[in-house]
Amino acid sequence: MRKVYLDHSAAMPLLPAVREAMLPFLGDSFGNPLSLHDWGDPVREVMDTARERVAALVGADSPEEIIFTSSGTESNNFAVKGLAAALQNKGRHIVINVICVLGQVHESDYIPVASFLKPACFVCNPNL
Repeated sequence: MRKVYLDHSAAMPLLPAVREAMLPFLGDSFGNPLSLHDWGDPVREVMDTARERVAALVGADSPEEIIFTSSGTESNNFAVKGLAAALQNKGRHIVINVICVLGQVHESDYIPVASFLKPACFVCNPNL
């Protein structure tokens, strides 16, 4: 029987070109791109180039509009916080419907949002 992997939103194989581009940074060319020391410089340059390429791909006005995150949870929280800040004059309640994974609600999906918004807003998670 042929198996088909249908959970690409959770994990997916790397394209060979992506793997090849990442290999140097998984070995000797590592460093924190936000650091002030020399170890981060090569990584920062590669990330800046990637940011420019993504900005051009999506039609962003500038590369500074492109923000890389480390996970879906971080991305979701960033989006909700941005929306809450932009619409704070519209009201003080945010209802978040967290999609459950294997029947579990991740606190990491709503706790950071709740802590960011207090006391200005109330976060309600109807899945709890």
